[in-house]
Amino acid sequence: MESSQPLVPIKMPLAELLQQACDMHKICYSDLEAVKKVGLDMSLVDAIPQLVLDLSKAHSDWVKVKIYSVYEGKELKKYIAEMCKFRTDLSRSIRFAVKKAGSQLKVPYYKTRSGLEVSQHLNDLAVMGRNRKWMLEKINFDMSTLEEAVHHSFNLSEKIFSRRRNKPIHSKERKARDELYSKLYRIVEEIRICGKFAMRHSRRRKLYANSYWRRPKRGRPRGFASPKPKKRGNVQTAALKGVKPMYQPSVVTKSTNPGPPPDS
Repeated sequence: MESSQPLVPIKMPLAELLQQACDMHKICYSDLEAVKKVGLDMSLVDAIPQLVLDLSKAHSDWVKVKIYSVYEGKELKKYIAEMCKFRTDLSRSIRFAVKKAGSQLKVPYYKTRSGLEVSQHLNDLAVMGRNRKWMLEKINFDMSTLEEAVHHSFNLSEKIFSRRRNKPIHSKERKARDELYSKLYRIVEEIRICGKFAMRHSRRRKLYANSYWRRPKRGRPRGFASPKPKKRGNVQTAALKGVKPMYQPSVVTKSTNPGPPPDS
């Protein structure tokens, strides 16, 4: 669906917009004569039921794409973790072969877990192993592991770039959902404007107001000050007021033992 008008940012929840669109459709037909006099195009009102169905379906399609993208992300993380273990085993084998051959070659210790870096490391280890086959043959190393490392390196990079290209935010399902949302939102707002003007001298004007923006936000109301922490008062004052003190200070009592008699 192509639209020349800019898209409306989705600030109102989709379920709220669908409910308000159905309400506006019903209220508008209740005041049919009045809204016709102020120039409201009734073809827009008649298009609301089909738009509601199309928007609901488009949103469901986009949610499916979004859920599948989350599933792909989890599977990619598992694959990267497996490749990290494979990289560690391969680097240990090459390091042991180099050390046994008495070579001064330094095989790096890989710690990063970024997908592209793991892919590059697997490719580097495969090249390093191919250049020193005689060292690996001495420890009876399976040379097919190097070809497997090249395959995993290419496969991992392809999965990463495919995921970056096919982000759900750039999908055609989301674009279709946003365009339908914008179209339905503009129709509902136009009905509100015409209905408020047509019913400006009637109590039915309140039916065309958007009740969503008038709802109080969750949390503390505006201007509500958080209670100040209570200070610890004097224990004696608290005891006189009949309040249990928060703490009991240690009281040093004088000893009743008179001690040794003074020297005469």
